[in-house]
Amino acid sequence: SPGDIAVYRKDNHSSETIYDAYVSGPIVKDKLFFFVGAEQDDSDYRTTDEFAGSGTTTERWTVHDPKLYAKIDWNINDNNILTVTGLQNEHKTWGAIYPFDYNTFQAGDQATPDQIGKTAFRMWTANYTSYLTDNLTLNAMLGKMRGEYYTQLPFQSPLPHIADASFQDPAFVPPGGIKNLQTNSSVADPGHNERVTNYRLSLDYKL
Repeated sequence: SPGDIAVYRKDNHSSETIYDAYVSGPIVKDKLFFFVGAEQDDSDYRTTDEFAGSGTTTERWTVHDPKLYAKIDWNINDNNILTVTGLQNEHKTWGAIYPFDYNTFQAGDQATPDQIGKTAFRMWTANYTSYLTDNLTLNAMLGKMRGEYYTQLPFQSPLPHIADASFQDPAFVPPGGIKNLQTNSSVADPGHNERVTNYRLSLDYKL
């Protein structure tokens, strides 16, 4: 109604912390080298829904993004070089949903687990270069990647998903509309994954 708060944002917040480290150097002088890098990116969020009667909720989310990178360069001899690279990147999310009272602007104590998600990619490549002559160069490359798209619902609710409850006609529903704790509009296959393999072979000749 006029004068009421439609969206309460005072307690909304977000934070992000990033840690990273790397190390590199020779394993065998002038022959074999390595590089390893790692990063950890952690984020936390809290958001409150627009007013939707007794179905209003506030959500607290955590996002976890670890990354890892490694590379080895091998100078086999003056004419042959091999490089192997590995990479891993993950994106994990989880959270909880609490009922929110727009009369007191307080969240309830009873938490409902929210959807858990994880997207992960792991890949590696091997690149071999051979200088056969001053004018002829051979290059061979092999790469593989595995992707995972994991989704898990903490419970299977029989209730339908209700979007934009505040747009419901106030002549037929309570102020803010009717809403429930079903926050997911779709269900994904928790075993969804993919595998990709790439090859490349080239021979370059300088005239």
